[in-house]
Amino acid sequence: MIALAGCGSDPEPITQLVLVADSDLALDSVSFEVREAGGLTRSASRSGSGPSFVSLVQETGPLTNLTVTATGRQGDKAVLTRTHVLSFVVDETRVVPLDLYASCVGVKCSAGQTCAERGCRPEQLAAAELSEWRGQPVSPFPAKDAGLALDAGWLRPCGGPMPIDTSKDPMNCGACGLKCGGKEHCELGRCQKK
Repeated sequence: MIALAGCGSDPEPITQLVLVADSDLALDSVSFEVREAGGLTRSASRSGSGPSFVSLVQETGPLTNLTVTATGRQGDKAVLTRTHVLSFVVDETRVVPLDLYASCVGVKCSAGQTCAERGCRPEQLAAAELSEWRGQPVSPFPAKDAGLALDAGWLRPCGGPMPIDTSKDPMNCGACGLKCGGKEHCELGRCQKK
């Protein structure tokens, strides 16, 4: 469970990974799969263009040996997949890059490797390769039956240092610069009356 401290205090640190997938291809959807060392698997997906993300919060259970996969689809066809094996960083929110590049379509990497921007690379990602999340707080759906919580959403580069979740930002609702009115909030990328 995520809890924020009282007014004027910093929020309590959480152990979280934000999986981010963007593509230079026209994809209809991106699906994410997370597999824990014990075999438990979670999945989430997002339809539409633009960067997609999934937030993983470690509430209980293992910190290490997570296998994360992003798959880009055109219609029902899986066009491209990227996989990494990594661990949470305790009390920190880190970004996991899972960009899907056109140059990787049809590329067969050897076992234990995945296709990235510069070709095949090891699937294993060290903590030093995971940048700190400096964007808005990412609120995951609570997991009812496991220590992992998942949330799929929409990230957009809106001119700032980090992407913005346009599914819930009232200043950038559904797209950069689309502001909701004073008596509206942003829900699933649309301005809604409060």
